[in-house]
Amino acid sequence: NTTNYTATPISFPAPATSIVKIFTSTDSIYTPGGGTNSFYAIDSNGAVFAWGYGAAGVLGDGTTNSRPAPVQTGTTPFNGKQITKISLSNQHGGYGHVAAIDSLGQLYTWGNNADGQLGQGNTTTLLTPTIVSGFNNVVDVVATGGYNTTDGDTGNIFVLRSNGTVWTAGNGQFGQLGNGTLVSTSTFVQATGLTNIVRIYAAPTHWGAYAFAVNSSGQVFAVGANAVGNLGTGNTTQYSTYQPISGGFTGKVAKIVLASNAMISSSYAFSYILDTDGNVWATGYNVGQLGTGATPNLSTFTKMQKSTNGAKALDIRAMGYGAG
Repeated sequence: NTTNYTATPISFPAPATSIVKIFTSTDSIYTPGGGTNSFYAIDSNGAVFAWGYGAAGVLGDGTTNSRPAPVQTGTTPFNGKQITKISLSNQHGGYGHVAAIDSLGQLYTWGNNADGQLGQGNTTTLLTPTIVSGFNNVVDVVATGGYNTTDGDTGNIFVLRSNGTVWTAGNGQFGQLGNGTLVSTSTFVQATGLTNIVRIYAAPTHWGAYAFAVNSSGQVFAVGANAVGNLGTGNTTQYSTYQPISGGFTGKVAKIVLASNAMISSSYAFSYILDTDGNVWATGYNVGQLGTGATPNLSTFTKMQKSTNGAKALDIRAMGYGAG
């Protein structure tokens, strides 16, 4: 519980082996007065350890306690399993939720479940990782949360399965489920019109979640909240089915980064695509962070101006109002 200004080693309890992966919230948002942090580590045997903020059971140790040092997570459900990925939503107001995948493609969820985002068929908060029964062959997962003036904190979990389909559970009032409805669900439902998807991305906005999917041919599709053109579909229309992005983007996707200020009264969402040629494309809310040489909001992906003497961008990160 002491603020450190120098790097300090973290001690892990037995039976931890060498740590190979560390995860924290995947939501690149600014949360004034409400941001909190939890962290997860996976060791070389696939065991999971967690520390930090513990509200809603996000640490998965059977309590809602915060932990200043790592504790083992999911001792029983993860026993004999090798966990490969963990995704944590933003934790505004203590409403975080978590998803994990093991090496066999089994999905586990825990934490806040007010919108049914855990996909367990109910809205019960879970304090330990729990298998989503009958739902396997999962290759990627994104847990995300947002805030809106009607319902307060909202939540979703987006899942990519090995057959190239996308499934989502939780809040649906902004179309983010991608199944043509605005109805929330406590079980995973398949997004319509998508095939051969190989990557998924999702993030919150003040008005609800939005998501992108990329197929094996490199086409990009978007769904959900779109108040400031953050979907890149050429408008600010909210969509309940995945739509192809429009505009000048012609490259091949290397990475998509989504960011917002989700916890205030306006939607400040913006989206970036890094292509395989090292160019960066951007759309959405803009006070200059889109890097296009102007400040109006954009509703189509527009190439960022670079003054790098021909150097290619290798990566991009975004947070709150800016990117770099």
